[in-house]
Amino acid sequence: MIAAMFKKEKSLNSKMSDETLSVNLFVICDYALVSQEGKLSINGIFDNIYTEQTPSIHPQAFIVLSLKGKPLSEHDIKLEISSPNGKTIVINVPVRIGPNGAHNIVSRLSPLPLDEFGEYLVSVKEKQRNFGKLRFSVIKTKGQGEKTVN
Repeated sequence: MIAAMFKKEKSLNSKMSDETLSVNLFVICDYALVSQEGKLSINGIFDNIYTEQTPSIHPQAFIVLSLKGKPLSEHDIKLEISSPNGKTIVINVPVRIGPNGAHNIVSRLSPLPLDEFGEYLVSVKEKQRNFGKLRFSVIKTKGQGEKTVN
């Protein structure tokens, strides 16, 4: 299991207006869930996926966001996953911020298509405002017959 920490980029707007959302946590991982009590559980945070060839399919990944905003406000969030060549997958996520001013998003990607090696970008947007992003890399591994070159 791959387990490394993501470099999280802070919200573009550190002062929260009435309608502005900010990101407290933004990761990609092997598995995540929100319990009945609202507790967020995250397993296997990673920033690299290793494969011998592309295109390939990663069987399952989860994007997890913890948002802060105006209590009980509603938002139409877009998660955009862009490959190195610019091909984009868009996931629409309607959000209602809780009475405590927080909301957790757990989005399952199953399967996750990986078209090429390189750096992928996951962006969080509302009305074309990008307020969070993270990156992960798809890295070529050696096949069984290949030798390591130092």
